[in-house]
Amino acid sequence: MAEKLLNYVDGAWRESKAETYLNIPNPATAEVLATVPLSPVSEVDEAARIAAAAFPAWRRTPATARIQYLFKLKALMEEHFDDLSRSITLENGKVLDDARGEMRRN
Repeated sequence: MAEKLLNYVDGAWRESKAETYLNIPNPATAEVLATVPLSPVSEVDEAARIAAAAFPAWRRTPATARIQYLFKLKALMEEHFDDLSRSITLENGKVLDDARGEMRRN
């Protein structure tokens, strides 16, 4: 059975109450890699309200502190470069060298 993906809301992974899931296939083999919830409006609305409530504090956070999250993201992407490149290959059908090039360009 394919992995059911979760939603990330308010700093935590949450299982959706979605009744419908979308398959994420490997284009080369048609194997289902995972399923993503087609979250109901109520979940999307809740996530948007939580994000809106968090925004004023984030806006007051100095840019030098906010940028640290992007530096951490960049470091994690470098650390997991090969795994991310393989994911691009699986999900988009690109050859691995093209996926690596895409990772370097973005």
